[in-house]
Amino acid sequence: MELSSPFEERARWMEDTRNHCMSRLQAEKEIQAAKSRLLAAKAAAARLLERRRLLLERRAMDLASHALAARTDIDATHARRLAVARDISSTNGYDKRKEMEEFRAMSQQFEAGARQEVQRLKASVSQLHAALQELQSSGLHWDDAGIGAAEARKADLMAKKAKLDETLAAARQFRALLRQQLQKAFTSQATRRTLVGDHPQDRREDEVWTLVGDHPQDRREDEVWTLVGDHPQAALDELDNALFFCKMKDAACS
Repeated sequence: MELSSPFEERARWMEDTRNHCMSRLQAEKEIQAAKSRLLAAKAAAARLLERRRLLLERRAMDLASHALAARTDIDATHARRLAVARDISSTNGYDKRKEMEEFRAMSQQFEAGARQEVQRLKASVSQLHAALQELQSSGLHWDDAGIGAAEARKADLMAKKAKLDETLAAARQFRALLRQQLQKAFTSQATRRTLVGDHPQDRREDEVWTLVGDHPQDRREDEVWTLVGDHPQAALDELDNALFFCKMKDAACS
């Protein structure tokens, strides 16, 4: 019985040591399990962040593709706008040149008619002066028939002078209207030069299109189509020449 006592103590010590080791192993297992759970949570968070990164990259690529497509559409629209602007400019230029040629032809026709009328009146006045001088030199007296013919001739000349005065007044009114339209055209041209866009080569700033009246297909003498180019005084010079011949005609009749 005495030998069993140290053995029991030894057995109890071994049992305590085993229990202590088991408790330490259990604690280490719990620590490892906690670490595993923490690592799993971190790995899940990392996977979530990676998924979000991929989604953001895909969205960025979609936005970049949409931006590129929009830029392509903008460039195509801009090119179409330039093409349409060039077509409109060429069409307007052709129409303006055509109307300017018609206006110049009308001015030249008016000038030629005025010249012919002045020459005819000069010839009539010269004939009348020659007849008067011949009668004065011969010392003859007019009879009643001659006086009546002279009065009729005078009345005819006065009627022609009145008609010429009306033509001259209409030409002056036409000239004043043209000057007013040219002043408006200059003002519009100055305003347009201050508002030039990104492509001034598509615009003809040196041309102003002026329409007087509401119905260009039914033009009357008081309706004017005008194109002002590098020499805006050309039309006025032609009109001044016509007025000069009208004044000569007026002087010849008087």
